[in-house]
Amino acid sequence: MSLCLVVAGWAGNAAAQGMEWVYTSWTPVPGEPPSISLDYGVAYTDIVQFSLNCNAGSAGSTADVDFFSNTGAMPHGSPVTVSVASTGQGPLQIPAQVFAWETGHTGARVELPMSHPFFAVLQNGSGLSFQLAGQQGIALPTGPGRGDISRFVSECSALSPNAPPANPAAPLGCDTYGNARSMSGDVPQQVTFSNTSNAARVLFWIDYEGQPTQIAIVEPGLWVTIDSYLTHPWLITDMDGVCQDVMVPQAGQDSYDIPN
Repeated sequence: MSLCLVVAGWAGNAAAQGMEWVYTSWTPVPGEPPSISLDYGVAYTDIVQFSLNCNAGSAGSTADVDFFSNTGAMPHGSPVTVSVASTGQGPLQIPAQVFAWETGHTGARVELPMSHPFFAVLQNGSGLSFQLAGQQGIALPTGPGRGDISRFVSECSALSPNAPPANPAAPLGCDTYGNARSMSGDVPQQVTFSNTSNAARVLFWIDYEGQPTQIAIVEPGLWVTIDSYLTHPWLITDMDGVCQDVMVPQAGQDSYDIPN
């Protein structure tokens, strides 16, 4: 079940003063799954630019994703494509449906499984941008809400015992290295890096300026446990300094297999 606590409204292209990420979790009926939501807007008002509401199901958890935007002449219920991207990732093209509520709020809604690539895009990078086809794009600063975003993804995914894991490894790929940087040190996450390749690998923490700092060398078949944080990217190279992968720890992810 899902229950939205905030009446969502579109704030226009320019973010209103006081906008922030607001995570809500409560149990309306004892013994039933909690109601979990995440909004970007002005707390306790109807000004919201983006909203997630968790749905628990036996086949796996999903989330209703609301993108608040102008919709032009598109009627309620009509199909629309939402283009979504974040720093170094995307764009994703997501089919959705236009909503036009009696309150005057408009945008697009789609229900996505928690295993959908959208949630990896949402969690990684310093910002999220979305654009409804034919409308002006909107940018959201995801950095300040990194902990709340990761918490929503983790807890919503865990609601259903049969739910698939929510992007457990979060590999970003070497092409994202130039844009990768640590965002915040608010949410700790210990990770054990296991070298499953046939050669030694070097681990670098990418700092807040995007600069790599060597932390460890892991020989084939061995592992190292590191106290890291959500939003802190790691660069994995060979002994010659050639990038093999870039990854960011996810909430609840306590291990990462370094591939060949």
